[in-house]
Amino acid sequence: MEDWYEKFKQHMNVIFTKKDFLNYLDMVKHDLWIYEKYLKKDAKLLDCGCGLGCTAIPMSYLGYNVTGIDIDKKVITAAKKNAKKFGKKIKIMNVDLYDIDKKFKLNSFDCIMHGGVLEHFPKRKIPTLIRKMLKVSHLIIASFPIMSKRSAKHYHIKKQGDRTICCDGLYRNLWTPKEWKEILKDFNIIETKKIKCHPSIGNFDEMFVVIKK
Repeated sequence: MEDWYEKFKQHMNVIFTKKDFLNYLDMVKHDLWIYEKYLKKDAKLLDCGCGLGCTAIPMSYLGYNVTGIDIDKKVITAAKKNAKKFGKKIKIMNVDLYDIDKKFKLNSFDCIMHGGVLEHFPKRKIPTLIRKMLKVSHLIIASFPIMSKRSAKHYHIKKQGDRTICCDGLYRNLWTPKEWKEILKDFNIIETKKIKCHPSIGNFDEMFVVIKK
C-alpha cells in the first residue's frame, strides 16, 4: 500500500497554512460551476479519498455539508487538524473506499465527489468502486488527470512492470478520455468536460465526469 502521508509530506504542507487554504479555496472555486449545476448549496457530500482535505475543507467553507473519507490514518489525522482550523460543516473519517456501501446507508448523500482518486486503481476494479458509490448516492462528480502532452510532461510517467509510476513516486494511470469512457461505459454518464487543472495543483489536463444512477 502507498504511504500517502509520506508522499504528501515530500511535496506539500500536510498541515495547511492560511496561504495553503486560500490556494485550495481558489482551486475549488475554479471548479465550483459543476457542483452548482447539480447541487443545492447545503447538499450532503461524500468526498472519497479526501486526502488532507484540499477539496473537502473548502467545499465545507462554501456551505456544503461534507464528509471526507480516506484509508491512511496519518493523512486522516492531518485532515482533521486542517478541518478544525479552516472547515465549517465537515466530518473526517477513516474508511476504506471498498467499504463505503457497508459504512453508509443507501442514498445517504446527495453526491459523491472525488478528484484524483480513480486513476490510482486498475481498470478492472473501477466499475466495482462506482457501483458501491452509487449505493450511497444517486450522483457522482469525479475528476481525474487525462493523458495529454501537458499531463505527460507534468507527471514524468514511467513504467515499472505493469504499473505506471509518476514523478511523485505514486502509481497513477493516465488514460485518454476515450479510454475513460470505455471503462465507464456501463454507467449513466450525463456530462463530461475536459479542462486544464488549477495552477495550485500543477500543470496537467483533467476531465470531469458526472454519473447518475
